[in-house]
Amino acid sequence: NIVERVVINGVEGGETATISVNAHNLAWRSQKYALVATGCFGGVANTLQGESVFDSDNSQKRRQNIVISVCVIFGVLLIGCVIFSCIRRKKTRFSEGNNNDFYEGEVEERA
Repeated sequence: NIVERVVINGVEGGETATISVNAHNLAWRSQKYALVATGCFGGVANTLQGESVFDSDNSQKRRQNIVISVCVIFGVLLIGCVIFSCIRRKKTRFSEGNNNDFYEGEVEERA
């Protein structure tokens, strides 16, 4: 997937902007594509603080925060599981060690 961002400046209210898509180096004679246009349409005033929508785009920072949060949660869960497994293993070994000591002298021979 190829994504292109194009900013068209200087289009005033009521004016028309024409967008054309020209493809090059296609593997087949034709290829389906999608075109998405965003902006202030229909007389809605621009409420952005910067020159374009890209100046106030914080989606990458939000995405990084989400990834970090998920990794921290899974890391804590993984560490908890490892600790629980180690404690359980020690308890099992301790109880098996006590049982072996108890039965050590009471081995019967069967003929």
